[in-house]
Amino acid sequence: MWTWMKGNTAAATALGVILTALTGVIGVLALGRDIADCTLNGCGENKRPPTAAVATPPPTSNGPAISETSSAPTTAPSSPDAPEPPEGENVDDPPPGTGETPPGNESPYLADLEAVTSNSFKKGPVGLADKTLLHSLTRNINNCTTDGTASYALGGRYAKMTGQFGLSDRTPRADARIALEIQGDGKALKSFEFTLNDGAVPATIDVQDVSRLELHWTYVNPQLCVSARPVAQLVIGDAKLAAK
Repeated sequence: MWTWMKGNTAAATALGVILTALTGVIGVLALGRDIADCTLNGCGENKRPPTAAVATPPPTSNGPAISETSSAPTTAPSSPDAPEPPEGENVDDPPPGTGETPPGNESPYLADLEAVTSNSFKKGPVGLADKTLLHSLTRNINNCTTDGTASYALGGRYAKMTGQFGLSDRTPRADARIALEIQGDGKALKSFEFTLNDGAVPATIDVQDVSRLELHWTYVNPQLCVSARPVAQLVIGDAKLAAK
């Protein structure tokens, strides 16, 4: 190598220049790296400590938060086995047969009370002598039934009963005669005998101190009972009780 350099002075000189230039480039690169490091992290006493890696938080769920406590339902579900009241029956109505006066009504119609024995009368409006009486009791009588009774508990609370009595406009047989006797505690208070032609018979009956009022009816001139055929409809029309 040395012998070659002696014989080739010009080449040796060029090689030296190249090496010197490479050394300068390397020095400049090293200086530039140090300057950049000082710019980012500081130099000497001002050098910043290395930054700790920041942990990436776990992904969060977009769903609703689940509460650890659960609240019990405030109302228990209805049992599928709970019995239903019979159709058409009002569970708040008093049981039939008590004969009690409806609350708040001191002067009821007799039709407002429940019969305490043998309720053979029906409640509702009826036509009597071409006039509709809304608060009435009616009894359909056929040729195979000769008499019947219904009783009502008054409890001595009333002084009199006023109403209209007779056979309704729907009575099939004009010659049918029906007797009605109104009793108070077993004593006769008023007696009637009706035909269709009698129309409406008004009456006021003294029921002072009567505990039980009874309605007794009789088919006076019954026909031969071959089959049950309607012959008359007895009416206790708008019979209103007056309190003492």
